[in-house]
Amino acid sequence: MSSVSLEELVNEPDAPNRLLPNTTDPTPWLGIPLTGVIGSFEWHVGLDLLVGQKSVVLPGGYAQVYGNNGGFKRPVHGIFIPDSDPETNRRLRILARKVTAVALEFYSDDAGSGGSGPQERGAGGARFGVDVFNNFSNGGLYSPPVGIVRLLSPSLDLRVQGWVLENGAKVTRAGAIQVEAFLEEFASSSDALPTILPDGTATGYLPRPFFSVQNNSDGYFGFSPAPPGLWHVYVTNRATGYKYEFTGAERLLALKDHPWEFHLDKPQFGH
Repeated sequence: MSSVSLEELVNEPDAPNRLLPNTTDPTPWLGIPLTGVIGSFEWHVGLDLLVGQKSVVLPGGYAQVYGNNGGFKRPVHGIFIPDSDPETNRRLRILARKVTAVALEFYSDDAGSGGSGPQERGAGGARFGVDVFNNFSNGGLYSPPVGIVRLLSPSLDLRVQGWVLENGAKVTRAGAIQVEAFLEEFASSSDALPTILPDGTATGYLPRPFFSVQNNSDGYFGFSPAPPGLWHVYVTNRATGYKYEFTGAERLLALKDHPWEFHLDKPQFGH
C-alpha cells in the first residue's frame, strides 16, 4: 500500500465512496469513542486514515500511550481526528470529505531487542477498522462506541518462530529476511477478543494481530502473540528484494512445536 501526505491530497476531488455521509457541513471532525484498553504491556494507538489505496501520512498521527503494565487506563474522550494543531485541523477538515476507511492499530510501546521472550512484542500489534460514522454531535461526527479493547498477551502457546538457512546452515547475519504477517481468520474463538462495552456487551469490533520481524544473528526469528489461524504472510530477502507471498494452506502459521524454515538459496524460500 502506498502512502501520501495531506498536502498531496488537499486538491484532489471528493471521494465518491467516502466514509462520511453526504453533508453540507465542510468541517466535521471524526470521533471514535474508546473507553479503554486491557493489555499486558505498555502500548500506544496508531491511526490509519485511507483514501482509496493510499494511506495518509498524518503529522503526529499517533495518540498518547494509554495502557501500562497490564493495567487499565481510560482515555478521557476517546480518539479524535483532527488533533489540536490549527493547520492540521484545516487540512483534515478538507480530508474528511475524501476519507474512505479508518483503522486503529495498537502497538507495543517497547521496541524490543530480539531473543525469545515477550520483549519482541514491539514488532507487532493488533488492528481493526472503524467503518461507520453516523452520529452527529457537538459539531463533529462520531462512530458507534468502540468500548474496551482487549489485547492478547504474549505467551509460548501463542508464539510463531523459525530459522533462516543458506546452503543448509543457519545464517549469521541479522536481518537477512523480513517476515510480515496479518491474521485473517482465528482458528479458535477463544483467541478472538471483540471489543466490549463496560456492561460486557460485545460491540462488533475485532482486533486482529499482525507482526513484522527480522531474523537475528543466530538465524532465528520469533514473535508472540501469534494465535493459530489463517494468516496473510509475506517473506522478503532483504539483500535481493525478492518477496514471496504465502497463499492457501501455506498461510497457516506453525507455532513453537513446528518451527518454520526459510532457505535463502531455494525458490520460494524452500516452500
